[in-house]
Amino acid sequence: MSEGKLLWSPSESIIRSSSITEFATFISNKYDKGLNKYEELWQWSIDQKELFWSELFDWFELKYEGDRLPANRGDKMPDIEWFPNVKLNFAENLTRYAED
Repeated sequence: MSEGKLLWSPSESIIRSSSITEFATFISNKYDKGLNKYEELWQWSIDQKELFWSELFDWFELKYEGDRLPANRGDKMPDIEWFPNVKLNFAENLTRYAED
């Protein structure tokens, strides 16, 4: 199978100013990691999934009740249960910064 034509790629300035780059920099600084590329953050999210998901909760300042650990229960999709000990209100988290 042949590769398709690349339709778009972000510029370096877009990459540098993106939220995912900010998050990767935050994680790199906090855990003394060199996560300079998307693939490196992706691999860290797999190798350190409990930390990754816990840090996302903090990064997005999610409002919730319960314990974030374990991040999941189960081994394979689709049977994984995510955050079995957490309760959150999706609408509350989605709209808390909304303006009239």
